[in-house]
Amino acid sequence: IVGSCGFTGKPINNQVEIAYWTFTEYENKGIASFACQELIKIAKSENKDLIIIAKTAPEHNASTKILEKNNFIYSEVVQDEEIGDAWLWILKS
Repeated sequence: IVGSCGFTGKPINNQVEIAYWTFTEYENKGIASFACQELIKIAKSENKDLIIIAKTAPEHNASTKILEKNNFIYSEVVQDEEIGDAWLWILKS
């Protein structure tokens, strides 16, 4: 096991959130990028019109780089029950 990825729940209002992480010793190996890409493929294969979002800590980090490389754009600061203030990212159509 090198990490985990998945959807945070079922789509609500045609929107689904993705999440991914890797253990520290497996960072910078492209695993989280691959996970992000695969989650997008899975969601789009189910419903091509689905809005895909992600949340990150409110700072530039490895996860924000992964999202930017995968055509997500920063939207706004939102509240997340686990991290409090979070940056909301939305996949460009």
